[in-house]
Amino acid sequence: MSYYVIDAAGNPYGPAELSLLQHWAQEGRVQPSTTIRDAATGRQMVASNVPGLFAPHGSPTYGSPGAATPYSSSPYQPSGAAPAYYPRPYAGDDGSRDAIAAWVLGILSIILVPVCCALVGLPLGIIGVFFARRAQSKGSNAQVPMILSYVGIGLRAVFSVIAILGLLAAGSSM
Repeated sequence: MSYYVIDAAGNPYGPAELSLLQHWAQEGRVQPSTTIRDAATGRQMVASNVPGLFAPHGSPTYGSPGAATPYSSSPYQPSGAAPAYYPRPYAGDDGSRDAIAAWVLGILSIILVPVCCALVGLPLGIIGVFFARRAQSKGSNAQVPMILSYVGIGLRAVFSVIAILGLLAAGSSM
């Protein structure tokens, strides 16, 4: 039987045979609560109600050792590639928001160094590094905002040394 996977926005993906749905379920792309539509009847149901989609405990499923798969085991001779409508449901936080926060904080830490005191520029740089590292741990590319944050911290240190030397020079001339 063929089925369509319906995403949260109501967009259908498919049709896909049960074996491909089992593969997607094993990868976590189809969850028991995912909406599925039978291609023949048009009846919609949750994926947990599709017979044979989620194997009972102890049964081999795709991706487990010794289990058959609808794809070739050799990467050089694929017997069938995953179709273009391969569903990719939202899997959670990918780090993009943390990367954006790191960009903003890194830029602000550089801009505010000559304008404000260390009470503003230094913490922004430190928090920018925190967000950049968190974004990288989630797989997002946040190398540039991390560098910007470190530059902001470094500039803050240089300006602090200059300010201290200036105060010492002004104090000794009195």
